[in-house]
Amino acid sequence: GISVEELHKLRDNDPDTFNTQFQAQSPSAEAEIFKYWDYGPMPSVDQVRGVFLSCDTAYTNKPSSSYQCVLQWIWTTDGKVFLANAYRRKAELPAFMADLRKLWEEAKQVWGVDPLILVENRASGPAVVQILRQTSGLPIREVNIKNRDLVNRAVAVSKWFESRRVWLPDESIFHAWKAPYINELRSFPHSTADDQVSATILMLEYLFSRVFGTPPQIHMRLKGW
Repeated sequence: GISVEELHKLRDNDPDTFNTQFQAQSPSAEAEIFKYWDYGPMPSVDQVRGVFLSCDTAYTNKPSSSYQCVLQWIWTTDGKVFLANAYRRKAELPAFMADLRKLWEEAKQVWGVDPLILVENRASGPAVVQILRQTSGLPIREVNIKNRDLVNRAVAVSKWFESRRVWLPDESIFHAWKAPYINELRSFPHSTADDQVSATILMLEYLFSRVFGTPPQIHMRLKGW
């Protein structure tokens, strides 16, 4: 079950998800891009082909700033990607760097492989890459993003959800991050935050472009845009 403390934290951090999940209110926006979800048990260690930490970075922890976001992905031997954990916090860069290192070490301990950190070359991403390379020795890949239109990028990678390549944990274990993650993707591009959307797109673009080739550039206009 979920504790009262966890409910209060969810209500404060993500009121849309709290109202939808626990107040019996309808979602604020109908899903337009990310509509399909698959769930399953956490992969076993012998099913792991690779581990990735995809990041969406912000400059500061000011109220107007975006969240620092890190998504932990498991690339399985059957060609799927499994979202195993999600981190979101408004933090200054030094605090975020410390958190990122801790997340990397925890993932390595659980899965037995060195996770590859993925960071876009925008916002504070280049600074994160430079600091990590100079001070940590952690494996990091700075990803050059040519198409800056997040909506069109989201449409292009949504096919991986529809083709059952992207999986989330089932209900066997409660994950406090799962409902806010789903709510943000369902609400996009009308959601108030898009850091988890951005980190998801980064992961799927990076991995599947190397496996299946670069997804086609799709340009569409959504209602209200």
